[in-house]
Amino acid sequence: MADTLATEDPIPSDGGERADGKLADRRQLILVAGCFLMSGFAALLYETVWLRQFSIHFGTSEQALAIVLGTYMGGLALGSLLASRYAGRLRKPLLTYGLLELGIAVTALLVPVSLGLVRYLQVLLFGGADAPPAAGEFSQVLFSFAGAFAATILPTTMMGATLPMLAKHVVRRDDHLGKRIGALYAINTLGAVLGTLSAAFVCLPNLGLLRTVFVGAAINVLVFLIVWRVLHEERAEVSTQPDADQSEPRGDESTSTEPENKPRVSKRSRNLRKRKRPQGDRNQHSKPLNAETPGKEKSNDWILWLIACSGAVSFAYEILFTRMLGHFLGGSVFAFASMLASFLLGIAIGGAIAARFANRSDRSAIGFFYAQCGTVFLAMASWYSLEFLAEQINTLATSRSSESIPRVLCAIAILLPPAITIGMTFPWAVRIHARDQRDAAKSAAKVYGFNTIGGVSGAFLTGTYLLPLTNYQLTMAIALVASLIIAIAVFLFAQPRKYHLAAVLAGAVAVVVGFPKEPDNVLRVSSFQNYVRLGQLVYVKAGRSATVTVHNNAGVYSFSTNGLTEAGSRPKGSLVQWDSAPHWLGVLPSMLKPQAKSMLVIGFGGGVAPAHAPSSIKEIDVFELEEGMIEANQLIASERDRDPLSDPRINLILNDGRSGLALTEKKYDVIVSQPSHPWTAGASHLYTLEFAETVRDHLTDDGIFVLWMDSQFADVAIARSLGATLGRVYSQISLYRPNESTLLFVGSQTPIDIDGDAWIPRSNRDRTLAKQLGADLPGELLALRALDDQGLRQLCADAPLTTDNNNLLALRRSHSLRDEKRVQQFNRLVNQFDPLLRPPIKDSWPFSVDRSMIARRRGAMGRPDNATLLSAQIADESERLFAEGYSLHSRSLFQEAAQTLRKSIDAEPKNSSAWILLFVVSHSGRVSDDVKIDYATVKANVQTRYAAVAEAIENLRLKKSANMKSIDQTMSLIPETDPLFALTTMLRIQWRDTDDASGSIRQRGEQNLALIDRLAPFTEIDDLMMYRLKAAAFARRPFIALTTAQTIADLAVKKVREHRRAVAENRTPEPINIDELRVQLINCLKVIDTFQGDPRIPEHRFYGVRLYVQGQLQILSD
Repeated sequence: MADTLATEDPIPSDGGERADGKLADRRQLILVAGCFLMSGFAALLYETVWLRQFSIHFGTSEQALAIVLGTYMGGLALGSLLASRYAGRLRKPLLTYGLLELGIAVTALLVPVSLGLVRYLQVLLFGGADAPPAAGEFSQVLFSFAGAFAATILPTTMMGATLPMLAKHVVRRDDHLGKRIGALYAINTLGAVLGTLSAAFVCLPNLGLLRTVFVGAAINVLVFLIVWRVLHEERAEVSTQPDADQSEPRGDESTSTEPENKPRVSKRSRNLRKRKRPQGDRNQHSKPLNAETPGKEKSNDWILWLIACSGAVSFAYEILFTRMLGHFLGGSVFAFASMLASFLLGIAIGGAIAARFANRSDRSAIGFFYAQCGTVFLAMASWYSLEFLAEQINTLATSRSSESIPRVLCAIAILLPPAITIGMTFPWAVRIHARDQRDAAKSAAKVYGFNTIGGVSGAFLTGTYLLPLTNYQLTMAIALVASLIIAIAVFLFAQPRKYHLAAVLAGAVAVVVGFPKEPDNVLRVSSFQNYVRLGQLVYVKAGRSATVTVHNNAGVYSFSTNGLTEAGSRPKGSLVQWDSAPHWLGVLPSMLKPQAKSMLVIGFGGGVAPAHAPSSIKEIDVFELEEGMIEANQLIASERDRDPLSDPRINLILNDGRSGLALTEKKYDVIVSQPSHPWTAGASHLYTLEFAETVRDHLTDDGIFVLWMDSQFADVAIARSLGATLGRVYSQISLYRPNESTLLFVGSQTPIDIDGDAWIPRSNRDRTLAKQLGADLPGELLALRALDDQGLRQLCADAPLTTDNNNLLALRRSHSLRDEKRVQQFNRLVNQFDPLLRPPIKDSWPFSVDRSMIARRRGAMGRPDNATLLSAQIADESERLFAEGYSLHSRSLFQEAAQTLRKSIDAEPKNSSAWILLFVVSHSGRVSDDVKIDYATVKANVQTRYAAVAEAIENLRLKKSANMKSIDQTMSLIPETDPLFALTTMLRIQWRDTDDASGSIRQRGEQNLALIDRLAPFTEIDDLMMYRLKAAAFARRPFIALTTAQTIADLAVKKVREHRRAVAENRTPEPINIDELRVQLINCLKVIDTFQGDPRIPEHRFYGVRLYVQGQLQILSD
């Protein structure tokens, strides 16, 4: 591209002095091109930083994003249009360009300060509301736009004026018009590509926001210094040469094309000659478009309106394709930079190509015409290529292969072709509009300004109205038709030969024949872990800030935004997942603060957290960013186990959580932040120091803040940073883990007594939920708490803080560690600072609940390593060995468990629990004879209560029902805190499952369903599902039967796939019996068929589950 600027004027051979002048001129043009490359680089550094700063100050709602785009591009348009008025009067445009770059540097440094001031005024004017406001109130939007525009107007206006200044400088002949301006445009856009990638992948992760701005300012200053040096050398050169020997005049002095050997005349004489010169002599290389007579030219201002329309359509394409590609690449800073850079690269390539052919107005008009037609064909090709790519990624994703780099390359291939033809339009439009070289600056400015205004309008209309009111395919069709209309308009104005109209006809036929279909494959793809959604797509909403989809997998619905799974819904009859993070987000705050009355939840998702808040919480405000998520929840409300939207306590607020909190003085007892996918733009700013301070200011004096995180999204460094960040704001911090991957950070200003009175549920619904979660168990908070204030601060000592300026979640990518290894690494680190494993607690147990109970609960929560460490500290040798044997048994290490239990009995022969568990292990068939024991031995050595357990084991083994009713009553007295509670409850379930004498069929079913619900927090769910299916059949509970059958089918296929994956990765797989799994699914189908025609269940639910189980059975058969 620089060659286009530097090689158009061959060096003559008629004199050394003149050759030296040409070489100097070429060197100057190359330097100017390099400066404009750096200008584009710095401009995109600023834009990337300002996008993040705007989201911090004004939120990530659709209005906030529109403000960002409108103010930035509006400033560019204003600058270019102002330049069109005044550039012609400037004698030294290169100097003006240098001063503009210096001004950009100075004013860009003031933008962060200005934005802070605007935010202060916004809070001063609109803050103090009694309740958080919704986004979109006109006065707030107007103020935000005005404030953002005022903060950025100076640098962006100066940016917009740079191209016209350089255009005036480099265009010295008529045939320079399209070529040199197009080359400048392409070079500047190439700089923007490099700036985009450098900002996302280098500057922001290593320097943060503010220092990245300093880098941009330094580049602008460097450009000014280069320009100053060029002008200094030029003045020195001119001072050493006679005026008459100067070759071609500089753009800084004159654009006259009169012969060089004419005698010097006064400025007044030159102006008189220009006014008298015939119009036809102005352009000797190409005639103006539609010139009718030598003395009169038609205005080519029509191209301004068409380039504005072209800009609008180009942004429609960009928004459309980037939104769709977001399903592949995700919503991270790096994904956005990759997509933006791909589009800009195409524009740069297109500009460079068009620049070489923009030497005549008539040819440029034809080029502009074919660029519009080409955009139609290439955009359609990209559309269908995207669908094909999604289909291929679906296949690849099922094998769990890594597709990160190929996805980025494919994204480039999708965006690049239409962007190339879009980039071609600008050089050709400039050449069409300009009559001769004297119009260079004015035409470049006007074309750039109109194109930018069109781009702003197109982006706003597409993102705010077109996409939300239609869908992907209709938006695409409208954009294609608009491109064809622009091509027809060019044809009418330029009036080329009629055979060119065939291109429009071909485009129209292509649009009609290949009318875009709904991108179903694209809407199934997720960038996260190569995940592909199954089931029927039942809802699509391309909202203003995200695309919401709902997939129905035989009654199990999954909610997604931009391809990332946000939540799932439990159909009626589901077994509560006791270790599910959303459930604990609703319940844990009330366990920590039983007197809490008000709650704020940031992020609605599937509504599980607010819906499961105990009845003691009287008021729940919920922030949700995308209205489509609410509509999706409404769509399936009738099929859910619990509909959150029917809860009268819940008040939905459509706004960004951070912005909404800043404008209210309302305080809450509990604030829960659960933004999913924390690396995305809409969520990452909810993990920073500044947000933690905002939350603190909106909590009551003894209020608590609960922050969700998952270890699969955060490595050890990020988790430590989050802990350190909260520790800087709150006097008391702690970490709770209901399962091995969920991290619930808790911050408060007052201590929390977790060994005091247990949480007492007040309503029947709360009591049921507490039992299903195990939340009513003594010491459950001790088991849940992984780190107290001291331990978490020790873990996070010297960790860097996550701040708005340096947001580690958004700006640091995760590398190399598999999820399993990451969890193991984090577990080892947490164990080092576990409060239950350090003195003095280690040496003297001060809590009311038994240490072994905590160990068992942590083992059930997926932390067997921690359970082993806790068990090792039990003082009593027999109890310690029993706890170790219990842990080994739970991990199916039966021989090791039997040997350890033998040692426990040797240490204390009266340890009844050890006798019973050893008896169970003895009948597993996987232990040696030397450690086995028989029933008589057990019965002789255990207490009365445990003797009943031993008798039940023996009776069920021998299929005897004698005395089982009295035995069942005795076993029912064994509490949840007893290590044999899970075993005895399972025995009670098995008796009802097999013995007709245990009661009526319906009674047995109902009792077993209640027992299974209570047992769920203590055992693996796999062990319960077949019993639950049969109990549902006995009790004639169709929804429970269908949901359980579906779960059994999922678990079976999951086991097979994990087995195959372990074999492929040369790991020792868990043993499975595929024939047994097939039998289970066949039995599921038999139970399902017993409910055919039941009026309580919709037909689509019945047949959906049946077909689903059949499909999973076919997978096992294959």
